[in-house]
Amino acid sequence: MKIKSKIYIIFSALIISYLFVAIVFLRISNGVLDNNFNNLTSTLSKDANQKVKSQLENITNQIGLSIQSIENRVDESMLNAAYVLQEMDSAKTLSDSDLDEICNKLGMSDLYLTDQNGVFIASTEKAAKGLSLFSIWEGYKDLINGKAQVLPSTLKIKEETGQIFKFTAIPRKGNKGIIETALDSGVVEQALDIYVDNSNSNGITSIQIVDNSGTALTQNLKKGISAEWKKGKKIENAVVKQVFKDGKAVMSINDKKGDIFAPVKYGNEIRYVMHVKLDTAIYYSEVTVAKNSLDSSLNNLSLNLVLYTLLSFAILLVSLLILLLYLKFVLKSLNKFANVLKSMGKGNNSLETVNVKEAELNEIQDGINFVTKNYEEIIKTIKTSIGNVSGLQQEYSKNMNHAFYTIKQISQASGEMAANNEKEMQHVDEITKVMGAMISTLNNVNSATHSLKDMSNKTHEYVNTSDEGLSKITNAMERVETEVINSHESIRQLINSSNEISGIVEFINSVTSQTNLLALNAAIEAARAGEAGRGFAVVAEQIRKLANDSSEATSRIVEILGNIKKDIQSTTEGNEKQIIVINDSKSEIDSAKIALKGLIDFTIKSREQVEEVTNNVELLRQNEKTVEEVVEVVNQAIESNAASSEELQATIENLLASMEYLSTSQNSITTELKTLDKL
Repeated sequence: MKIKSKIYIIFSALIISYLFVAIVFLRISNGVLDNNFNNLTSTLSKDANQKVKSQLENITNQIGLSIQSIENRVDESMLNAAYVLQEMDSAKTLSDSDLDEICNKLGMSDLYLTDQNGVFIASTEKAAKGLSLFSIWEGYKDLINGKAQVLPSTLKIKEETGQIFKFTAIPRKGNKGIIETALDSGVVEQALDIYVDNSNSNGITSIQIVDNSGTALTQNLKKGISAEWKKGKKIENAVVKQVFKDGKAVMSINDKKGDIFAPVKYGNEIRYVMHVKLDTAIYYSEVTVAKNSLDSSLNNLSLNLVLYTLLSFAILLVSLLILLLYLKFVLKSLNKFANVLKSMGKGNNSLETVNVKEAELNEIQDGINFVTKNYEEIIKTIKTSIGNVSGLQQEYSKNMNHAFYTIKQISQASGEMAANNEKEMQHVDEITKVMGAMISTLNNVNSATHSLKDMSNKTHEYVNTSDEGLSKITNAMERVETEVINSHESIRQLINSSNEISGIVEFINSVTSQTNLLALNAAIEAARAGEAGRGFAVVAEQIRKLANDSSEATSRIVEILGNIKKDIQSTTEGNEKQIIVINDSKSEIDSAKIALKGLIDFTIKSREQVEEVTNNVELLRQNEKTVEEVVEVVNQAIESNAASSEELQATIENLLASMEYLSTSQNSITTELKTLDKL
């Protein structure tokens, strides 16, 4: 590759590296600026949020105090109206029209009068007449029985109309009933309108009050804003319930809107929860302006960084172009030096001198002049050396040819020896296979003789065991025979005893017959005696019954003895048959013992013959091992010769290859020498 191309590549790499570094620098700088901008805006947002929350807490506290103040003033106004109505009621009986006139003068929404049972007897609300105040709330009874003098109410829904009112009740003079004044919630809403006035700059768009039953009591809305909850309706809101539970305000605000749920407390009592919705843009206006300014500054800084990078790149590019032009000028002198050296290579000794100004190039010019002066002397020396080398080369070539011929003859002899080794290996392999088959056969015979020997030993053991078993059976049979004979004798004794019992039974039967006859005679004599013989007749009857029972018992004994005799007869016959069978079995066992004795003798002779065969087979196996070892030694010797032949052949082949390479190199050297000689 030319120096010029390398310089171009280096400059290109520098430009690319600069661009890469510049891009990375821009990205890092922008990242740092973005990070600082985000941290600053985050700090501003946090400060603004704290400030806005503080302002909104003050506003909600102010609204809560206003609600308390308004409700207290309303309660005082309603109580004063009730006292006025109390005085007028004590002066005369008031009709509905009187209540309407008084209601307008006092600025109330409704007025009510009840009797002692709480039933409305006069009212500005015609639908209420006839209804019971106690059915609305039994606590009003405390005004009748003197337990309470004033019962003000919170804002609540009116059962008859569904509207939101405040009520205040006091007893009529003389406890004739109850006086109640009512005022619509509109008076509270009018007082809160100042916080949602369109000209107000607090950002509030709506205020709604909810009691602990979830009823929406009031609504104050900015123009164009709709209520979230309909007035007088029940709502289900988890945040409202949470505020009633823990008494803490809940705020959800951002830079556009906010929702505030705050408790309205009367002492320790949380009477209402107010829901305030507002537009928070006015609270974040300063932060928005600051963010916009910072954003603009960030964009300007990013743009300045890009411009600075582009300007630096342009300066670098111009500098590199100037440097390249200068290098091109310097490289022209190097091209002239190259032309001079090419002319020297062609044998042109009349060379022109290159004029240069740079000190480094002057040194190159001096070196070229020195080479030119010594060029001819070097050529003469080279030609002399070439002549000497050529003579040596011819002599070396003759020696190489002779060595090459000798090595070829050695290679042929080695090949023939390898072929003979291969044939010997084949013969040895055949012998090995035959010996292997013979050894396998002998191993099989040896295994068979060992198995036969084991079987003979086991047969001998089985026969001995059978002989012992037959002896045990013979002894058992003799014991059984003895027991059967003893049993037969016992049966004979049992027959004699049965015969004796039969004689006794016959005697009892005769006694029973006589007793029965005596009882009959006694009964006859008792009948003759009349009343005097009645007791004797009873005894005679009992004796006769006893005789009959004895007769029945002896009959049963006779029957049982008959069955016993039959069983004894069957047992006797069975014993006689058993004795016959035992005698026959003893004869058969004696015959079996004689046969087993012959079998034992035969197994002993068989075992001796098997041992003799085993010894002969083992002797053959030992001789085969000796032959196998001899074959193995021969095989190893042949394999060693074959390996040596292969190694010799490989060495000869490598030597031939080396000599061919040397011959080729010699030819190349000869050609080069001829070329140099021509020069």
